[in-house]
Amino acid sequence: MESLTLEFKREYSKSLVTTIAAMANTYGGMILVGINDKVEPGTERVVGVDAQDTIDKTASGCREKFEPPWEPTFIPVPFDDGSGRSVVVIRVDTNVAPRPLLIDLKAPIRLSGQNSTADRDRFLKLAREEPSAGVLPTGQNVMSPNLDRDNEGNPVADFILRTGINLPMGEAGAWRPLSERSVAALAQALNTRPSLPP
Repeated sequence: MESLTLEFKREYSKSLVTTIAAMANTYGGMILVGINDKVEPGTERVVGVDAQDTIDKTASGCREKFEPPWEPTFIPVPFDDGSGRSVVVIRVDTNVAPRPLLIDLKAPIRLSGQNSTADRDRFLKLAREEPSAGVLPTGQNVMSPNLDRDNEGNPVADFILRTGINLPMGEAGAWRPLSERSVAALAQALNTRPSLPP
């Protein structure tokens, strides 16, 4: 399900670059390219893309459209079916992105899982933010989620994808990078499931 910090894209489009800027100017998050955002009967949810082509187009769009130029982190998760297709995870970290990140002299932001444009007050607030504003003060912890379990104690979900948080602890959410184990679990789950639940 799409949210403030998570978005699905079937393939590269110009709106993908705007979404990257909007996430960078808000709480950060992840965009999964190669996954249908709307599930209709008879439509596959996970379709995959050509990873290198998608990364090249997205990186080029970021360099051309962003002021100042900036690129997020790209993580290709290849299918193991020999198709050569992948899901490309685009990680947008607000702690390393310049703020405000502008497109055509406007600052895109995320509101309720959609892109919008910052008004004058929000724009000024973004311009005044310190680069480390997204870091939690020392001593605060964000608890790890617990997977629901069946009667035998086995997890009923394949994985939980944490893209950011939205807690009353300040203007920016905290970011925890994915570990190699988490990326491997995500790849395994995507490879073994025919489609993700809506």
